[in-house]
Amino acid sequence: MVILQLVHKSLERRKTKALVALMALSCSVSLVLLLVHIKNNLSHTINRVTNQADLIVSAPAQPAYLALYGLFRIGNPPPAINVSLFETIKAHSEVMSAIPLSMQESHRGITITGTTSEFFQYFDNNQPLTFAEGEGFSQPRSIVLGATVAERTGYGIGERMTLAAGFEPALSDEYPQSFTITGILTPVNTIIDNSALVPIKTLQSIRSENTSKKADDNAINLILLKLHNRQALLPMQNQIKEFSQQPVEVIIPNQELTFIRHTGNQLVNLMLGIVAITLLMALITVFFSVSGSLAERRYEIDTLRMLGARSHQVIVIGLLEPLLIIFTASLLGFGLFWAGVKGLEYSLPDIWKGWIAGHPVSIEEVGVLLLLILAGTVLATVPAWRTYGQCTRVK
Repeated sequence: MVILQLVHKSLERRKTKALVALMALSCSVSLVLLLVHIKNNLSHTINRVTNQADLIVSAPAQPAYLALYGLFRIGNPPPAINVSLFETIKAHSEVMSAIPLSMQESHRGITITGTTSEFFQYFDNNQPLTFAEGEGFSQPRSIVLGATVAERTGYGIGERMTLAAGFEPALSDEYPQSFTITGILTPVNTIIDNSALVPIKTLQSIRSENTSKKADDNAINLILLKLHNRQALLPMQNQIKEFSQQPVEVIIPNQELTFIRHTGNQLVNLMLGIVAITLLMALITVFFSVSGSLAERRYEIDTLRMLGARSHQVIVIGLLEPLLIIFTASLLGFGLFWAGVKGLEYSLPDIWKGWIAGHPVSIEEVGVLLLLILAGTVLATVPAWRTYGQCTRVK
């Protein structure tokens, strides 16, 4: 207790240096943990969506863009293709499931996706879709809401919604037919939470009845394919391009996402390198703060020895000061990291929240924190030990 009181008095006398070292170190720790967390989430999110489609078919567009929109809804919908191509692909013997996605309508800023009931069954093999309330397309004019959409709008089962052609529709673009909410999906922390799904055949019928509207009757923006055998990926990719009557792009999303993950990891590693240098400078600040304090306190050390303090007690006093700074900075840095993660979950747009939300702190991030504490302890305490050893030698 006496030793702790002496350390506390010492830090109070040098509180400016201690506070500067504490803030620099805690900010560096929080940035390192945040970058490691983002890097882990990038890999985790990409791995989670890899099995959502073996192939993606669309109008000609940049492959990486199609992968990002098809699996993450990042960007704008690609140009539409005719539904006849979907029917031809669906009948192919190698195709296990074909999920059409048609995005040409909206409801008060919410993109409406036309699809089939296979969407609920085959969209995600790792995490099958379930309903928090209601059921799927139980009637022709059903609409199923993702968890985030239902929470944001306040809509419930049985309520009716109107759709309009386009994403910035005028009053004249609104369809006279309304849809009934028949299901609300369980939260899954993916793009599904921000989806509003309706039967594509119903949409096609309504479009044909409202020919003056912007939407193309039989247009489909994307087709997500899963095959019985993944060894048929390359042959199917070539076959679809050959028998299609219009120019199409057929991508293997796993390849595109691997490239995106590699590029993202390179960027995060570069940022980690910069933050690591900042962290090292913060640890050096702690070292110089302690070393400077030791030089100033040589008289105090001699006084403690005269009062009967033993060498190991004096050394413990010297070691506790940097250790307290490092451990306090680590805890404060972890708190800042956690607040940063929660802030990102709250402030990010809905399409980006799936990259952060729902991912707890991993063992790797805890290991990084422990490694930083250990490295800081060694760097800051070894010089202190040597200096106090010199100060406590019998003269």
